[in-house]
Amino acid sequence: MITIVLGAVLGTIIYRISMVSVIYGGSGFFIKKHAKIFTTMTAALINLIIIMILTRIYARIAVYLTNMENPRTQTEYEDSYTVKIFFFEFMNFYSSLIYIAFFKGRFYDYPGDDQARKSEFFKLKGDICDPAGCLSELCIQLAIIMIGKQCFNNIVELGYPLVGFVSKSGLPRGRVFLRLNLQKERGLFCSASVLINTDPCHMTVRYALVRISTFRKFHNWWRQRSHRAVTRDKNKPHMAWEQDYHLQDPGRLALFDEYLEMILQYGFVTLFVAAFPLAPLFALLNNIAEIRLDAYKMVTQARRPLAERVEDIGACFREWYSHFLVIVQSTSRYGPPSVRSKIGPLSGNIFPASRAISCPSDPRYGILRGITYAAVVSNAFVIAYTSDFIPRMVYKYVYSPDYTLTGYINHSLSMFNTSDYRDDWGADDSEGDPPLCAYRGYRNPPSHADDPYGLSPHYWHVFAARLAFIVVFEHVVFGLTGLMQIIIPDVPSVLRIQMQREALLAKEAKYEHGRRRLSTEYRQLLTQKSDGGERSGMWLRRASKASDGLDAHVAVSQKPPSPQ
Repeated sequence: MITIVLGAVLGTIIYRISMVSVIYGGSGFFIKKHAKIFTTMTAALINLIIIMILTRIYARIAVYLTNMENPRTQTEYEDSYTVKIFFFEFMNFYSSLIYIAFFKGRFYDYPGDDQARKSEFFKLKGDICDPAGCLSELCIQLAIIMIGKQCFNNIVELGYPLVGFVSKSGLPRGRVFLRLNLQKERGLFCSASVLINTDPCHMTVRYALVRISTFRKFHNWWRQRSHRAVTRDKNKPHMAWEQDYHLQDPGRLALFDEYLEMILQYGFVTLFVAAFPLAPLFALLNNIAEIRLDAYKMVTQARRPLAERVEDIGACFREWYSHFLVIVQSTSRYGPPSVRSKIGPLSGNIFPASRAISCPSDPRYGILRGITYAAVVSNAFVIAYTSDFIPRMVYKYVYSPDYTLTGYINHSLSMFNTSDYRDDWGADDSEGDPPLCAYRGYRNPPSHADDPYGLSPHYWHVFAARLAFIVVFEHVVFGLTGLMQIIIPDVPSVLRIQMQREALLAKEAKYEHGRRRLSTEYRQLLTQKSDGGERSGMWLRRASKASDGLDAHVAVSQKPPSPQ
């Protein structure tokens, strides 16, 4: 899978290099002037098409690998599938962005590099950034992939009611339901949610991971029409549950694709937000549209899902789940009366107070937490290495005589002597090229006595400043995050006091119940002792153990004196 993704990235690199050469060899002045932008946008669109195709393939491969793994429980199966599909989608969507942000142009030395002309593979070193840096190209790539993915998904959500039949996972709905209808005609009773397995009556919960997605309005209408056609009494109105049966069966993990989409969007917003600051705005607009589309899909085109008690909602959301429980608990106790009346039974029965704090939070499955930590490191490297922020600051406060950026462009460029081109490189001397040309980099001039075209002291100065910025940036962000976690606890103090009070009341109720039971048993003991003295020893020993682990302990030493 990684090889396929790397192959797609490599193909995009070859396209960029070839397209730039073709454009510069053409005659169009406008396209030649904007060759870099045109190549970047077309390469990003091609990459987006490849990404959307590979997404369908990775879903099937993840299911196949998880089935081959054969987990012991359903929870292990779902967690394993979640990790696999997230890894595939992470490599699929972020590989090109990671290449542009951290690797593009890093292998290029200078125009006279002999290794860059040894073979076609080494010519890939010529894929370098614009003299202004790779930040603009990263912004274009991120904007096209993120916005294009959102628009494609929303168009699919709107277009499925008209065309139907093809799900997000690429499974042919018509064939599956034809099989289900044939099974019913043969007299076989099978669950409507089991539609993937080849055995018609083989129940498996793993259907949830390869489930059929939304049927939409057209396919639901066609099923209702087919059902009425085979119904004997056509005038008899259908019951509500019969009408709902013709809708989509959401399956066990009806929201899995939605969760994965939100995780990928969260990665777009956080990992490279320094390159595309408008990413949160587009994510907000997409979420507003997605809420309405999902509401329409779940309310009008899907059956009512069955409630089921589960430990959590998946490997990706264990952290969010614990915070959600805290919100439910606090709302059920301190919210408005109308809200408390609705959420109270839910929080008391499904989300008990003890589970809201002890919700499992295994760091191995903290995908969201891992993305958050990776976003801090990623943005630090984007600011330090991809952008020109650090070189500008170094020039402004170290090399500039008047502490301005005047002369920064010339300072950031190095010179190359065109006479150093070898004859076998195919240099054309008939055009009257200038003796020197400038290229991006901090290298010694060709007249340097010891190391011509070697790394200059300015390079090491900027390199040290970049490393220092990364260390300071990460420590400051993580320090502020830890401070906010201390200042703003996960559980509010008011809620913690209320939970402690509930625990105390439960302990007192248990104590009172044990005390009453012990008092009753003690009176029965006195009655038994007064009736027969031979069994008194056994009852005394039983009375000493009757506290049932409570703090209340009654020591019975002798029979109380009888009243005179």
